[in-house]
Amino acid sequence: AMHELAALLKRDCVLREAAVPEHELLLYGECLTSNWLAVDGHKGWAETTIGSRPGDTFGDIEFSFVASRIDKKIQDDLRAHDLVPVIPYRGPYGISDVVRDDQGVDLIELAHVSFVDDMAACVISSKVDSITEDVGIASGIIVDACAIHGISCNFKAGKSECIIIHHGDGAREREQQLLRSPVISFTSLHFG
Repeated sequence: AMHELAALLKRDCVLREAAVPEHELLLYGECLTSNWLAVDGHKGWAETTIGSRPGDTFGDIEFSFVASRIDKKIQDDLRAHDLVPVIPYRGPYGISDVVRDDQGVDLIELAHVSFVDDMAACVISSKVDSITEDVGIASGIIVDACAIHGISCNFKAGKSECIIIHHGDGAREREQQLLRSPVISFTSLHFG
């Protein structure tokens, strides 16, 4: 995604279409040119060929750009596994994501949410017996989408968690079973 962002930034029209003033275009170009940084324990410096200087405000923009690509990959893969929940929508029209079901009810996908480097994903299963498996599939999708972009998930205690709410016939039994063995297994294409 960084290479994609760099290619887009080389096109004048991307920033000009956003009505970015000329002096800001020059400043942005300067922040993405001949970047260097010191590396602890090494004499000299390291030069990057793409990206921004450490600590500059463009790092947030670049991270958001990369994160948006990861978010899209996750959403597409969740959709391919029929794991993106839809909810009734009664808001203003003109939103492109609204679809109408067979009964004429407007629906919108309940997408996962990202804030900086944190994410929350919602998975709704049609059967109480499949929620643990569905959460495992979603977890594998998230881990793999991050991995292909060079980001690893933090699985330390209190860092990566699943909140599962059982509902329907057999919910109490499934909840008790999960409490006895509170581990969600998943398969990753990158990590097994």
